[in-house]
Amino acid sequence: MSEQIFSNSWHNVSGLNVSLLTTVTVQKQHYRGEEWYVLKDSFNNKFFKIKPEAYRFIVKLNTEATVEEVWEDYLMKYPLITPTQDELVKLLSQLHLNNLLYFKNRVQSEAVFERYSEQQAKLLQSKVVSFLFIKVPILDPDKFLTLIHPLTKIIFSRFGFFIWLLTLIYAGKIVIDHISMVSIQAQGMLSPNNLVYLYITLFILKIIHEFGHAMVCKKFGGPVHTIGLMFLVFTPLPYMDASSSWGFRNNWHRVLVGSAGMLVELFIASLATIVWINTGDGFIHALSFNVMIIGSISSLIFNANPLLKLDAYYMLSDWLEIPNLSKRANQQFLYFFKKNIFKIEHIFPPSRSKKETFWLNSYAILSYIYRLLVSLTIMFFVADQIFVIGVIVGMMSLYMWLIKPIYSLFKYLVTSSELNQKRKRAIVISTLFMSLFLMVFIFVPVPNSIHASGVLYAKGFSSVYTPSEGYLIKVALKNGETVKKGELIAMLVNKEMDLEIKSLETKLEKTLALELKAQQDISDLKPLKKRVLLLKNKIKKLKEKRNKLLIYAEISGVWISKNITSLTKSFINKGTHLGDIIPQEGFHFIAIVPQEKAYDLFEKEHFNNSTLKLKGLEYQTFKISDVNLIPYKQHILPSAVLGWFGGGDIKVSQEDPSGKKSVEAFFEIRANVELNSSSIQLYHHHSGVLHIALKKRSLWSKFSRYMKQLMQRKYQI
Repeated sequence: MSEQIFSNSWHNVSGLNVSLLTTVTVQKQHYRGEEWYVLKDSFNNKFFKIKPEAYRFIVKLNTEATVEEVWEDYLMKYPLITPTQDELVKLLSQLHLNNLLYFKNRVQSEAVFERYSEQQAKLLQSKVVSFLFIKVPILDPDKFLTLIHPLTKIIFSRFGFFIWLLTLIYAGKIVIDHISMVSIQAQGMLSPNNLVYLYITLFILKIIHEFGHAMVCKKFGGPVHTIGLMFLVFTPLPYMDASSSWGFRNNWHRVLVGSAGMLVELFIASLATIVWINTGDGFIHALSFNVMIIGSISSLIFNANPLLKLDAYYMLSDWLEIPNLSKRANQQFLYFFKKNIFKIEHIFPPSRSKKETFWLNSYAILSYIYRLLVSLTIMFFVADQIFVIGVIVGMMSLYMWLIKPIYSLFKYLVTSSELNQKRKRAIVISTLFMSLFLMVFIFVPVPNSIHASGVLYAKGFSSVYTPSEGYLIKVALKNGETVKKGELIAMLVNKEMDLEIKSLETKLEKTLALELKAQQDISDLKPLKKRVLLLKNKIKKLKEKRNKLLIYAEISGVWISKNITSLTKSFINKGTHLGDIIPQEGFHFIAIVPQEKAYDLFEKEHFNNSTLKLKGLEYQTFKISDVNLIPYKQHILPSAVLGWFGGGDIKVSQEDPSGKKSVEAFFEIRANVELNSSSIQLYHHHSGVLHIALKKRSLWSKFSRYMKQLMQRKYQI
């Protein structure tokens, strides 16, 4: 027993005539080797877990005897396992909150549980605060799930798992074998033209995802009565209520229900991968690529993230056998402060072992940091799109993350009976901690920097184009291979050109023969000589043109061409870009800085300690020198890779087909790149990020500057 035997609130419940509702069913479950009992109300599909000691007492309750009479009788028979009065007051309050109790006198019950209205108000308050995550139930899919139950048994079987695994492995091999194609096509996924298709794909996949949960839940006997829309940051997405799985005795059944949505999405993504690789450019090809990326990335990043209360959270809770993981983690973290900082005695931890303590503390810290970052990201994103709504979101976030915790702490410090002997210590420590936090936030400077996206440009690079049309029959170099000046790169043939040369040579022979016969007639000789000269010039030009079909390197360097092998044995038009020869003697990096971030750059006298990271070479840091800021605004990007159409983060005009015209002005930074090793090969147009260290600023200074710039950009204030 973790509480005192007697309670000051006992008089509120002692005279009640109460019992469990007749609609409540009970199931036994095991968590971490301990017995628990799950109370389920079949009418409203609510669940509540209690320990065996509490369950044995609850089943003794009946409307013919008061709570006190039952407790005293139970205490006489089982003195060692009888719940304390404090425990029973909390237990009955929670059961009442979940509508699991029947009261003989309803008026009496409403008077007893004074906290009930407060808890309902808190529930409503939490819904208002979380208005960005609203759920609207629409339909009851249970009959449909019953109808397709035979199909469900086939899909979610050992045979179905075998097919799923084979499909996933095959799709994974396709992606690995064509990773460069995936990378190139993924760069344009966030372009404005694709956003509508992207959302439609996401919506349809999430419907299938939710049906995966529901089908497995139904397979193991759990009813599913709700399907609806969840407005996630004003974006409607489908959801289903499969909470009946919480009553499953087998924890692996609960884990499978939690993972079913991800399994289904990954299978659809695998099928889409197969369609993608076997189709050419067009709507089906683009749609299958969207399904492939969304079905895999969204599942792995969001649903497989246990720090969000999505699929992986419930899977982790079931796997660890820690019910109410998030709530108990927060309680465990608060216990640490109460016990070790405030030095409160006679309190007991929510955890039952050292291993459980580790999991609860780890989850509390990681989930708090992650949720805070997500809230700030959402706030800034919404504010940047719709400022008024962003302000509302900001006020809600301010209340949820600052005002409410401070008020709760103040109320706890002033009124909590836990602090009767330690109240002064707790108030002093809390005041010092909050003062220290404010000082750090407002006055302590922290590292400040700018991350500018850009591309590499090789000094003296040479682009190779086809000088004439022809069939590409030979490629002498592989992508990334070193080439010396004068080496053969590729060979083309043009049979039509060969036939034309032979035809002209035949005509030349005939003309020369006529010229020989007409040696004595000067009037006939003159036009023949002109014709001979004309034919020789044509033959000479065509042979020069044919010789150019053998393409040689004009400079030494590294041969870069991602698509030349796919052009082999195909006809290539004149002027087609085959690749680039990149000399490794020197590179300069051109980076762009949005207008609102460029203010600090003009105050900076030098750019020492600036470094460069390149895509695909993140493990390597490159030093730069001769950094120059071009002091005028620009709107044309140095490369389309930096814009939305190329997968970059710069918003570009939809009317510009090149994808280089930015919507907002930017400043350009140019710097020379210092090569760390001769073995590292750098590529022309290789994208990367330039890190520029700036003068340290406090967090308050950074935040206030961001808000000022936001106001100036949106309202010119």
